[in-house]
Amino acid sequence: VKLVSIGAEEIVDGNAKMTLGMIWTIILRFAIQDISVEETSAKVGLLLWCQRKTAPYKNVNVQNFHISWKDGLAFNALIHRHRPELIEYDKLRKDDPVTNLNNAFEVAEKYLDIPKMLDAEDIVGTLRPDEKAIMTYVSCFYHAFSGAQKAKTAANGICKVLAVNQENEHLMEDYEKLASDLLEWIQRTIPWLENRVPQKTMQEMQQKLEDFRDYRRIHKPPKVQEKCQLEINFNTLQTKLRLSNRPAFMPSEGKMISDINNCWQHLEQAEKGFEEWLLNEIRRLERLDHLGGKFRQKASIHESWTEGKEAMLRQKDYETATLSEIKALIWKHEAFESDLAAHQDRVEQIAAIAQE
Repeated sequence: VKLVSIGAEEIVDGNAKMTLGMIWTIILRFAIQDISVEETSAKVGLLLWCQRKTAPYKNVNVQNFHISWKDGLAFNALIHRHRPELIEYDKLRKDDPVTNLNNAFEVAEKYLDIPKMLDAEDIVGTLRPDEKAIMTYVSCFYHAFSGAQKAKTAANGICKVLAVNQENEHLMEDYEKLASDLLEWIQRTIPWLENRVPQKTMQEMQQKLEDFRDYRRIHKPPKVQEKCQLEINFNTLQTKLRLSNRPAFMPSEGKMISDINNCWQHLEQAEKGFEEWLLNEIRRLERLDHLGGKFRQKASIHESWTEGKEAMLRQKDYETATLSEIKALIWKHEAFESDLAAHQDRVEQIAAIAQE
């Protein structure tokens, strides 16, 4: 603190003017000088702060640090703006300045730890209250409320950090749960797709095909959405952590995005293989059904042709036949042998179909 024209002699000699000047310089340095609003000087800054805080209040018009405070309403308005529970502002009367001033001084001393530096009667009884005294007292309000505001801002900052941390923890928990559910579904589905035991009937294979279509149409699409949402959640979480200078999120072992992608790729491969096997099996059974139909048709024709042929061959009517009858029987037998040779190709076709 630089004291101009104030020496130890003046203080020792009891020079009241010099002593008060020194005290004001100290007050100005430690209580007022550090007040700044929008880069203004201490006095202008303090006045601007008072004007903004009291602007909404009726009968208050702070233009200076003397007569604007004489009716006591400005002091009460400052307190009410920051601690409305301490002041019943609507009950204050402009024509009762002493009551207003004492109310503000007593509340400030009791609840805000601001000492009662001023006297209500002195302020009211003076044409122009002392500017320096008013400034000193008002600066105490500034420091009390700005300190509270800083504490509130700090508390809000802490709450915000805690809220962000809590949100990040929820995102981590959601990721872990969604990843676990998705991996469990994949691991349960792959064995089903790898179960490729051939069925004996077309009806059973058609049911397998219908189940596979349901898998693709009903069961798989929601899991595709879950996988996409999982990747979005992971990237969002990592961005949030990076912006708040927090360590990156490391999921549990086996639940990284790369792990899920590997499992999903295995699922896609199993699905592709199952579909190919399924279609091949259906085509195989369709061919078997077709061949079975051909076999039954040809076998039926052959059976119709052979009907009665063995009995005819076992007949011994040639033993009592005449020469002309024997010639007829020989002709009939030769005709049968020719017909048998022709039917041999059909028998071979039937055997080939049965072999397939």
